[in-house]
Amino acid sequence: MRLSRGHRNNGQNGGVSSDALSEEFEVRTLSHDDLDLTTDLAHLINRAYRAAQSEIFSAPSPRISETDCANLILAHELVIVRCGESLVGAVRVATMDDRTRFFGLLAVAPEWSSKGVGRMLLDTIERDAARAGVRTMALDLLMPDPATAHQSRLRDWYESRGYVATSSRSFAEVEPEAARELRYPTQLIRYLKNIAHELD
Repeated sequence: MRLSRGHRNNGQNGGVSSDALSEEFEVRTLSHDDLDLTTDLAHLINRAYRAAQSEIFSAPSPRISETDCANLILAHELVIVRCGESLVGAVRVATMDDRTRFFGLLAVAPEWSSKGVGRMLLDTIERDAARAGVRTMALDLLMPDPATAHQSRLRDWYESRGYVATSSRSFAEVEPEAARELRYPTQLIRYLKNIAHELD
């Protein structure tokens, strides 16, 4: 997946706050040449997910291992955002079929939260998918009952971007071992978005 490099943020790409408007961002898909980023990338993802995991699980484990992170790099399924030399965001993108791409592991460094990095990543992968003829983006979202603050914000954000819940499964059926650590009954909700209009 080819993504544009060296985005100069002009205030229209994700509502980046004024203190970051002059920064230059690079958004790209990783390859085997980037395996040296494995440790930093796993650290970024685990830091980004730590608070949410703690709300849902009584004994949260790291969201991703370095081995799994390296495998995703080799599969060309990780897209990153860098600002200068700093790794500030990442997302996994995988092809489900000719018309559908799935994304997950959307992660933003905590110090870059609410500065438009997540929106920049999602805008980029949606636009790239649309250019490739993909019609639908998919994601799975954990939703406890009662809903936690972090997951509620995520749900509202995705829905504001046009994602629609289409089905749900008990997380215990999908990941029975991990489900033993759940604080609450939790559903894994599949969201879909039609992106055919993204190039209009």
